[in-house]
Amino acid sequence: MTAHRGPTRRSLLAAPALLLARSARARPLSPEKDVVRLGVAKRLDLAPLALAADLRFFEENDLQVILEPQASWKTAFDRLLTGDLDAAQLYPAQLLAAAAGIGPAAALVTPATFGPDRTAVVLPRADAALFAGDAPEATPLRAIVDRAAASGKRPSLGVAAIASTEALAVRAWLAAAGIHPGWGGRASSAADVDAEIAISVVPPPQMPATLEEGALAGFVAAEPWPRIAEARGLGRAVIAGSAIVDCVPGSVLAFSAAWAEAHPQTVEALVEGLLRAARWLDADDGRNHAEAAHLLSASDRLGADEAIIAASLAAARSAGGFFSDFATHPFRDDAVWTLAEMRRWGLIEETRDDAWYDRIAASVLRPEIHRAVAGRLIEAGRARPEEFPGRDDVRRATPLRLFASPAGFDPRRPNAHLAACAIGRDGPGTP
Repeated sequence: MTAHRGPTRRSLLAAPALLLARSARARPLSPEKDVVRLGVAKRLDLAPLALAADLRFFEENDLQVILEPQASWKTAFDRLLTGDLDAAQLYPAQLLAAAAGIGPAAALVTPATFGPDRTAVVLPRADAALFAGDAPEATPLRAIVDRAAASGKRPSLGVAAIASTEALAVRAWLAAAGIHPGWGGRASSAADVDAEIAISVVPPPQMPATLEEGALAGFVAAEPWPRIAEARGLGRAVIAGSAIVDCVPGSVLAFSAAWAEAHPQTVEALVEGLLRAARWLDADDGRNHAEAAHLLSASDRLGADEAIIAASLAAARSAGGFFSDFATHPFRDDAVWTLAEMRRWGLIEETRDDAWYDRIAASVLRPEIHRAVAGRLIEAGRARPEEFPGRDDVRRATPLRLFASPAGFDPRRPNAHLAACAIGRDGPGTP
């Protein structure tokens, strides 16, 4: 365990919340580990975990959580597999790929998500001026593609990972405008075969500078990086990821299945802290955002300007928040959509039947853990029953809304969705 340090401004700010919580807390859990090492990414999704630590929600269950920012999503994945990390913030596709036998085979599970995708597509100001409205089509990018092609080049959009939620979403957005974003398979781990716009991996902290250098035509990233680029006058967000596919989580809380089975109370303590902090963030229309922005501005958290973080939190609240609308619940519908888009872009090479998608999705989700934690919070008076799904919590009440698809996504028929995509591995025009 790390040595005790004296009080900091972070701990002093957290003290009133801790005293209030202890006065009404339920019987503590008994975590099997005293200290948990958790790999995280410096993006807005981190907020509930960081705040659960800073507001000492984890400590109420006698748990110390060390949040370790990772160099990349692959690093976090690899360290989770080797046991160097106890838990990690990962993309949903990383767990699903492992379950499907794509890349390193591993049994990974998630009992909770960090809420809907909070990314945006950012373009240089001159190109962004071609777009109007909150949910524009990608059609104006055709001029950018043609301009680059005339000089023998191909424009590139930066993403944090090829199979990230935002990378899958931006491909769908481009394809809806008839712009081919490329696909993968054994011939191309970068998934750029036939691409008119390349999707390239760039660490998000480097995206604004890379855009300024002209090495990228744009990038897709979670907050605060889009607002940082805008504050520097480098670019502007033209569409949010949530306008392309609604509700699908940007990242999830992941464990190895074996670790979660061996440490059930530790997992519940982590999920409890996450849910409480997410609810605290959404309370009273963002009453706590100023305090949250201060805490998150620390270098070992987001490390961005408080005003930028506050604006990002406000935008997230307007788009649904961190806890509202069952934001933290692991729905199977979302996982099936992710798998279907992985197949659409060749990251899953073989055609699969509809039941396979449902089976793989179910193998990584642990909604029963989320349900158990929700029950504890309700019993302790820290949440209301209506703030969580009912016991039939596998499916969403309404279909996922997709860009340029009025019917939305039916998770019971993923192959019908794939067959209807004009650009995609199983679409009508695919060779």
